[in-house]
Amino acid sequence: MIRITSYVSADSFPDIVINAQTLVGAALPDHNFHRYFFEALDMTGCSLRSFKGRGVIFKDSILRSVDLTSANLVNARLINCLLDGATLRKANLLGARIRGSSFTGADLTEANLHGADFSEAKLEGATLTGARYSSDTKWPADFRPSDHGAVLTEDE
Repeated sequence: MIRITSYVSADSFPDIVINAQTLVGAALPDHNFHRYFFEALDMTGCSLRSFKGRGVIFKDSILRSVDLTSANLVNARLINCLLDGATLRKANLLGARIRGSSFTGADLTEANLHGADFSEAKLEGATLTGARYSSDTKWPADFRPSDHGAVLTEDE
């Protein structure tokens, strides 16, 4: 059994219990995980298309090859996570904070990266074609987003 907890009032956001031993390869599309906390989970290959995760926290989790197409990750926190090979096409990472996480080979095509902080992320081989970022988006040292296809815009 897997328990996913909220970091706000339990009355407003009760724990979610999933009757499974693992989330590897699970399909959780269109679920609302606004302000929930995922810690030390292996979600390799999980389908989270259109995931509603505004303010969600992922910590010490494996998200390899996860499908987060069109996910709402506004103000999300990704701390020490592996997102290698993940699909984040058209995902909204407005204001997201990424610490010690790897996006090696991830697809962020047409994602909204305005105000996101990737300064401590690994982005080797990531695809950013058509991804939009703003002047306050933070990148790793010596990383040039335009070389990876990202476009500087001030409109969200």
